[in-house]
Amino acid sequence: MRLFILALILLSGTISPIFPLHDASARHKSFQNLPTRASDAATGSELEAILRSLPLVERENRIFAEITSGNIPDFLRQLTPVTTTRVVNGTEYTITYHAAPDYLAVGRDEDYFLMPMTPLLAQRLANALGFTMPTRRMVDQIWQAAPLKLNPQPIPPSDQMNTIPVMFTHNTMVREQRDTHIQQHPPGTLVAGHKKDVIISNRIYTTANSVVIYGWHYTNGNPIQPVFAGHGETYADYSHGIRAVADSVWLNGETVHIRQIVQHPDLHVLLSDEGGIPEPYYHVETTSSNPVENDELPEAILLEQNFPNPFNNQTRFRYHLPQSAYVQVSIYTIAGQQIEMLENSFRVAGTYELGWDATGLASGVYISSLAVEGERVSRAMLLIK
Repeated sequence: MRLFILALILLSGTISPIFPLHDASARHKSFQNLPTRASDAATGSELEAILRSLPLVERENRIFAEITSGNIPDFLRQLTPVTTTRVVNGTEYTITYHAAPDYLAVGRDEDYFLMPMTPLLAQRLANALGFTMPTRRMVDQIWQAAPLKLNPQPIPPSDQMNTIPVMFTHNTMVREQRDTHIQQHPPGTLVAGHKKDVIISNRIYTTANSVVIYGWHYTNGNPIQPVFAGHGETYADYSHGIRAVADSVWLNGETVHIRQIVQHPDLHVLLSDEGGIPEPYYHVETTSSNPVENDELPEAILLEQNFPNPFNNQTRFRYHLPQSAYVQVSIYTIAGQQIEMLENSFRVAGTYELGWDATGLASGVYISSLAVEGERVSRAMLLIK
């Protein structure tokens, strides 16, 4: 069965066979690349006082810095498995993904702020921490799997819905409701029903520059919010939440990237009820690599040899995109173990240059790998100390 699944996905052109897929023992159970929370990090209420005076761009940059520095409640760090089984073309598939037990928050367990944010910030965080947002079907699956289902608590509509004070007021309402269930469902229990989800959907692109939201389920399972793409990509209000889902999933015991499932012509039904989603992410610009002037682009993706090579600790390399695409640049050991992901974002067509610092690693051969929309090219590099 395992060989059949791997062959099916490989034939679809969504996985490169250059590096072996990890076995199911390599399980996502916590956020990747997230430091331990500092003892003097700001609490949720302290951050509310800071964020309320900041304009949107500064506010979201501060939230990004807080979360990527590890300032989230401890109960969010351990992800919860959600499993579903479906028969596709006569074959039964069981898929398990790992979702954060609650929506992204800043602060500590005793004083946190469930943080509404634009899809642009959410995608920046997803790229940095190795997660995705859910689809509509996944939101329903997570709600079904949640032992604790809270009643929605809407606030009357106003022109202040997208302000920090209203966001924090709703946060307090949810906290008070959540606290009544602490004995039976302690922090870290999968909880749902108290926020609308920012979701991955084809409507991200059919409705230009929009945020797509869905959910906020009543306890009878009916969502208040149908799929809606009527707000712009810089909009977030008190009702929005970001549910982080680890970007690796188990498919009949094998580990694959979640994007490879939702893009698949057949297997997308495991996670998507709106067909395949070719671009399951929001387009954001990042500064992880620098564009380089180049009047002539190759017809295919190209990863140049690093320079210098051999190298001592630091090296650089360029890659070329003939067309805009989602890009991942990673470093592997010669055995195929990923060491670091240097790039994980959407890029317009062009030539880009990246640097890599191998300080702390032993001398030896390492592999740089460029993955673009199912294609992968790789180069060997020699580290000498």
